[in-house]
Amino acid sequence: MKPRARVITGAADLDGLSLVSGPRQVKFHPPVADAEDASQWQTRLNRALSRCGCTEGGVAMALALPVAALWAGWLAPEGAGVLLRAGAGFALMVAAALAGKLAGLARATRHLRAEIAACRNWMHSRN
Repeated sequence: MKPRARVITGAADLDGLSLVSGPRQVKFHPPVADAEDASQWQTRLNRALSRCGCTEGGVAMALALPVAALWAGWLAPEGAGVLLRAGAGFALMVAAALAGKLAGLARATRHLRAEIAACRNWMHSRN
């Protein structure tokens, strides 16, 4: 289970933040930041940590729905039964959802890494 929160007081505390095993949220309290900057960075990092790829998975599944309907209704091989048509359509939708989820996780990971790098650069520029 992921730890609930991590307090960020310096650049070294940013190490280990990840979507898989990192904390669910951060509390940002570096000594060089004023309250407004700390709040903005805390919000940015928490948004990046909360991304999970569900939106992309849902969109991919929704886009696969008409293709699955076309398959089940008109494009299935001659003589394919109702169960084969429905099963193939369902499998297509599940595969699309999985592909969308994985793409969303990859995108979220890239975004989190970019936010961590930006935060680290900001911290170093303040010292």
